[in-house]
Amino acid sequence: MQVPFVEFVCGNFDPSPWHDGVVGVPVFYPSEEPRRRRARILRQNSSSIQLSTSYQSNEITQRPTSQNVNDCEDSASCFSKLCFCWVNNLVRSGYYGELYSLTNLPLVPKRLNTYALESKVPKLKLKSVTIDETIRQSHNISNKECSIKACVPFLKASYEAFGREFLYLGLLKLLLSGFGLCGPVVLNHFILNVTNSETPSWSCILVGFGLVFLSLKIAVLSTSYNYKMASFGFKVRVSVTGMVYRTILSLKTSTLNCIGTGCLVNYLTSDADRIVNFAPSIHEVWAMPLQLSVAVGLLYHQLGLACLVGIGFLLVLLPLNRILAAKIGKFSRRLMIFKDTRIKLMSEILSNTLSVKLACWENLMKNRVMHSRIQELDALRGQKLLDACCVFFWAVCPALLASSTFATYVAIGNELKASAVFSSLALFGMLIGPMNAFPWVINGVMEATISMQRITKLFYLSSGSFPLELTDTPLSDVGIPTDIPIVCSFAEKSTISMPVNIMNESFYYTNCDNLVLKNITLQVQWGELIGVIGPVGSGKSSLLLSILGELQSVVSEDDLRNESMKTNPRLRYAYVGQTPWLHSGTIRENILFGSDCDLAWMNTVIEACALKVDLAKLPNGLDTDVGEAGGNSLSGGQRARVALARAVYQKADVYLLDDPLSALDVDVGQQIITNCLLGLLSGRTRIIVTHQLDWLMNTVNFIVELKDGIITRKIPGNLYLDNDDNDRVHQPVLDINSDPPYNESTLSSDNHHNCSENNNNLTLENDDVPLITIKDDSSVNQSEFSPNCVINNNNNYNVNINMEHMAVGSISPHVYKSYIHSVGYFLTFSIILSLLLMQVNYNSSINEMLQTSIHSVVRFGEPNSITGYYYLEIYAFLVISNLIATIFRAVLFAFGGLVAASVVHESALDTILEVCQINLRFYVFDR
Repeated sequence: MQVPFVEFVCGNFDPSPWHDGVVGVPVFYPSEEPRRRRARILRQNSSSIQLSTSYQSNEITQRPTSQNVNDCEDSASCFSKLCFCWVNNLVRSGYYGELYSLTNLPLVPKRLNTYALESKVPKLKLKSVTIDETIRQSHNISNKECSIKACVPFLKASYEAFGREFLYLGLLKLLLSGFGLCGPVVLNHFILNVTNSETPSWSCILVGFGLVFLSLKIAVLSTSYNYKMASFGFKVRVSVTGMVYRTILSLKTSTLNCIGTGCLVNYLTSDADRIVNFAPSIHEVWAMPLQLSVAVGLLYHQLGLACLVGIGFLLVLLPLNRILAAKIGKFSRRLMIFKDTRIKLMSEILSNTLSVKLACWENLMKNRVMHSRIQELDALRGQKLLDACCVFFWAVCPALLASSTFATYVAIGNELKASAVFSSLALFGMLIGPMNAFPWVINGVMEATISMQRITKLFYLSSGSFPLELTDTPLSDVGIPTDIPIVCSFAEKSTISMPVNIMNESFYYTNCDNLVLKNITLQVQWGELIGVIGPVGSGKSSLLLSILGELQSVVSEDDLRNESMKTNPRLRYAYVGQTPWLHSGTIRENILFGSDCDLAWMNTVIEACALKVDLAKLPNGLDTDVGEAGGNSLSGGQRARVALARAVYQKADVYLLDDPLSALDVDVGQQIITNCLLGLLSGRTRIIVTHQLDWLMNTVNFIVELKDGIITRKIPGNLYLDNDDNDRVHQPVLDINSDPPYNESTLSSDNHHNCSENNNNLTLENDDVPLITIKDDSSVNQSEFSPNCVINNNNNYNVNINMEHMAVGSISPHVYKSYIHSVGYFLTFSIILSLLLMQVNYNSSINEMLQTSIHSVVRFGEPNSITGYYYLEIYAFLVISNLIATIFRAVLFAFGGLVAASVVHESALDTILEVCQINLRFYVFDR
């Protein structure tokens, strides 16, 4: 049996699948232990009994394996939140292999709900734009100062939205650091009490319980702080991405073309991640100096002046860490630039796979991607080598600090006691952690600052008025607000003299010196049908974009749709571009586009847009998935008609159609002209760009002719042919009343019977080659079609072709083998060997040597005993060997990661191009 939704890539499967009681999807389980198998069967049987009982009593219950609402965090008790008991059912379901659907997960807490977080986004957006516009208009500010000031409004708005929670996290961080510093002090008292025979036993027990309680308190605070910081980062991520999405949607098309796809993707991924990392980095910036100061004071109390040697060693690392952080920041900037370019190229390849394959541009596009990838790897190589230096310092600092400090302590004639050693080692650990993490923290702050500057530059760009639907409703709700009427009422239309009113304006895309439209004057009354004609590149599409306010105007930078749009934002426009775009989903979802489903109106729209026969032929009708990249599973004509149906279904006031008949044949074009453009949309204001003049003559109110971005003529449609102008642009005329240039008779039906397929060879007669098989549309019973039904002749599941497959079980050894092969066997062996040498050397030899020296040597220089120099020499040898192993491990790790990144990326790119080539024949013949 084939499982349409769940695919397992490893393990042996149970031959008797369990069928879900709600959706009937068979679920297979991999081979499992008998104990787990018996437990799962018992759980399923009990759930099935409860489910059948609830069905007989007509009660609505949850799915057998779904979590109870009480399992969510909001309804959990304080103890459950403290110990995370509310996730027990989730862990248990994962143990039994039942986490195959989102319905099995607990509900998201209200504080993390996107609807709750959405209210914070407009505050960030509006305030940042207001201040940024002031900064942008100040011409006496340098670019560097402007970039620094650009982060200030963003930080202020973020503090107003999340300031209280940020301060609460700071309090938790302060308590965590304080309790962490108390640990070495309590440990010192505990060792002193144990080694002192005069100390009563109850005192040792009390101090021991205090040490255990302190460890538990640190564990609870650390877990709570990390979880709340992760939740805080999620809130910031949602707010930042929502703000970027809103800004992108409000920007003009001409402005977005200057940004590029790579930058937009990085704004929402890499830059958002770095901004999320800003909050923990800021807390570490103030917590680390505090922790260092207290630790130094405690070390001075334990070791006296000998601790200054270790502190001096740490102080030497500070400027070095600062230099490393600055260098890492420079490489990070270069990395993001090259990454933007590479992502843009990859987006072009994935979006235009068919064109790349048909033109045989695989090697060309691969070379372009690899060129950007090489530059990206160069920047990444420098960054990772510096990171290896940071890791090296993090690994060798404990040994260097301990050896230098204890050697000085013994050399000045002090006795090295166990209590002083262990407490000092704990304090050194608290010193080493912040000191080694400091460059990472500084690097995180710098990266977050760079990302904030990058995102804030997005707000400098000129933008139009924000879409009304997204101003009044959350981003996740793409439907039209209920308080907005479907169309403007008669009273509202009476207050608007003209839906389109452009008076002597010029427009440009990016450079005001390069005008695409010059001195445009266009006034359109309600219900008029306007035709726009002209040669290629004359500015027809730009005229529609200027009406939408998507181009920059020489006169003003405000929203330049028209005067009516400034006074009445309820006026709605519908635009159908020359290259139609469909979002991933079904045809039904694309037509509705978030609106409520009206079956009668949808059926009328489908009939008018000539989609009835096409939907009847599709395997799932309206629920057929359109595919990725703007609907690559549909033909060009089908995409154009679905886009037209989406615009018509919204019942807009003004329709702007950019050559809607270019991808259609004669019969379908005639049907759309009659039933849609002149039928269903009659009475609406329509501005249509077209090259097919025949049907315009006696139907349009007037024709606008463009040439070189200038309106050369505006004359009524019925007088257009009477004006004998030699400069008039002649376009190919489509005779919609003539017979189609081809029909089924061109392919001789007799010859189809003369074709024999013996030995898979076709024998054709009379040189008539049946290139395609044209199906008879009459075989489709149109009367049985309904937009509410799903036609599936094969009785298969309606599988979403974009759905990712799910795998369970442990990671296959093939994955590890592939990664080792990418790194290289010799390099992998060297990395593992250096790691083992470093860990064994440090964790075993050094600690044992230190303990032996403590118990063997009572006092330095005591006669007839092994002196402290003997152990110090051995200790120094171990430290040097650990240093060598560590530096090799750090450098080899960096080079191994770079080699793997290069090989895996190139292999993935080759695989994508090869898979596209394999699937090309299915793509073409499916048309």
